[in-house]
Amino acid sequence: MANITVIDDQATFSGASTPSILYAPRSSWKSNSMCVDCNITHEAAVRRVSEVAKGGTWTNAWWAKDVTSVSATTEFEGTMVAVYFIMFYRSLDPESTGIGTLYFFVDDRLELQKRIEEREFNFQYDISPRTLVFQKSFDANQSTTNMHSLRIIWTHSGIRPRVAVALDSVEYIASPPSSNSTGTSLSPSATSTSKPSSSNRTVKIVLPIVSVFAVALLGALAFFLLRRRRQQRSVQATVRHTPGRQRGYHYVPTSQIEGARGRRVSIASMVSRDYQTDSAPQSPPTPHRDPPGGRAGYIDPYPFNIVPRTYPSTQRAGENFPRTGSVLSDPTPQDIASPAQTN
Repeated sequence: MANITVIDDQATFSGASTPSILYAPRSSWKSNSMCVDCNITHEAAVRRVSEVAKGGTWTNAWWAKDVTSVSATTEFEGTMVAVYFIMFYRSLDPESTGIGTLYFFVDDRLELQKRIEEREFNFQYDISPRTLVFQKSFDANQSTTNMHSLRIIWTHSGIRPRVAVALDSVEYIASPPSSNSTGTSLSPSATSTSKPSSSNRTVKIVLPIVSVFAVALLGALAFFLLRRRRQQRSVQATVRHTPGRQRGYHYVPTSQIEGARGRRVSIASMVSRDYQTDSAPQSPPTPHRDPPGGRAGYIDPYPFNIVPRTYPSTQRAGENFPRTGSVLSDPTPQDIASPAQTN
């Protein structure tokens, strides 16, 4: 299988910095030893066990009446781990009636408890095939780290078990995957490094920029609309309070008409020459109403707002039409035919 790293079952002796598998107690584990009362001393049996074992090596969990528990511990960095054993059957010792049990802990959590019974294995020359006893995979998305610990414990009740156990190898898929290797290093040669993809980096960079730009755009739009609304209100208020824009009748005293001395002034001439007009769009005319004192002296400015210029207050002697208190009107034929006498 590709990307599998094998931790050899043999202990690392003096001179090595770190053992691949730490056995405890060390005297209770025997490297490449044959079990007592197993019929594997003949040549065919020796050849078979060498062919079955990974790399031709194995390590027995040695039974002792006063040592009821032994352990093997290792660490690895990966996404899957598997443990292989070889079992030996004590065919020459019918009094071996005890049963051993294997416990597997991953990261100090019990994952499997397995009783080792002879009926589960197919023995040839008292040797079982290489057997996968424990396997566990890890979810990289749920695990905070890829570094894990594995602890194997073998126990017995004090009576020699009918089946002896021998650790063959511990194998794992390294994270990140590395080439096949067999060595004594406790940790894999490659260090797992998690790098975000380019698409994730792009999203993380672009998303804050787009968010800031959108907020700024909304703020500018709100400011523009508020300012425009205020300007419209200001213009409406100015138009509403400007006297020249208001409708109604304007009282124009005769004393304000310039050039009245020595000449007759008609309403038409005043409008055409002496008055300013404003042709701004007009609102609908207000209902007609007479000012206090009657209509004398008032001009209806519709459809123009007529703003009179100021004139000096003058009245030429001998003229018999009023110059104060009303607006000039054209003289009647009687006024022209019979001018008033002067003193």
